[in-house]
Amino acid sequence: MGISIGKVIQYCRNSKNMTQKELAADQLSVRYISKIEKGEANLTVDILSYISKKLATNLFTMYGKMNDYETIETYSACQMINDAIGRHSIDDIECFCHRYENDKRFQQGIEKTVLGYARALMLSNHHEYEAAVSAAEAACSKPFNCDEGGLFRSETIFSTEYALALSHAVNLCRINESERGIEELLELYKAAMKRVDSGLAEVEGDEDFYINILCSCLYNIYVFSDKVVVEEIDNLLDTQKKKGKMHMVCELLLCKSAYLMVDNKVKEALKVYSSAKAIGLLFYPEKFYIQRAMTTINIKSDYSLFEKETS
Repeated sequence: MGISIGKVIQYCRNSKNMTQKELAADQLSVRYISKIEKGEANLTVDILSYISKKLATNLFTMYGKMNDYETIETYSACQMINDAIGRHSIDDIECFCHRYENDKRFQQGIEKTVLGYARALMLSNHHEYEAAVSAAEAACSKPFNCDEGGLFRSETIFSTEYALALSHAVNLCRINESERGIEELLELYKAAMKRVDSGLAEVEGDEDFYINILCSCLYNIYVFSDKVVVEEIDNLLDTQKKKGKMHMVCELLLCKSAYLMVDNKVKEALKVYSSAKAIGLLFYPEKFYIQRAMTTINIKSDYSLFEKETS
């Protein structure tokens, strides 16, 4: 069924602690706003544009994101778990899994995919890799090819599919199904690159996410198959430098430093890491720790040495 545009407006209004009167201002009536939120009033493009401006939110984009969810409650729950995943809070992930594993609202659609991804992460953290593979596969309806956008076809948005597919591929490699896992990583890399090159990722506001997917794919291909992929990182670096996307340059440099550490090229790795740290602290000081933490957990390099040498 999905969440109605009225419920999306109500959610955005409440999240900004705005009353119906404040939203209506001198353009609309409070009664009309109430009817909109209840789904009892028709909306024109002009009214939607006005409300979007008042809420400082692109309602068209927000509706597209929220409409895949069953209810506002499940949307909020999934947003919280996505935040926990971004912070790598295993305790929060486990609590989410235990709370919703028997909830009927999480047995289909995007809720099912998000729960499956959380379960796969939880099981991976406990080194139960075969169970993690099964959890990922159970969360998706069927495999799909690169041209369709990724490795799995589920009733959900792209970013969750990609994250789930990455988890599945890496865990396949961990249970000695490296050939299949590497094949999936390569397909996932091509699909993510396609979204970045086409501009879709940037339009959707998810370009940072897909750059992280690309970095993780390249790293795991390297770890599990010994294929040389540093050249790919350099190509990505050149592209992002030309675009002026310095936060992505920072992320890619962190990834490159990890490759060099794996090859025991410590001095070169320290040099690359220092460049990443300088860019991160100069342009994005509030984000640098988060970016570094995300990369560190994904690729498990010894950054304690880096911090000691570069502090």
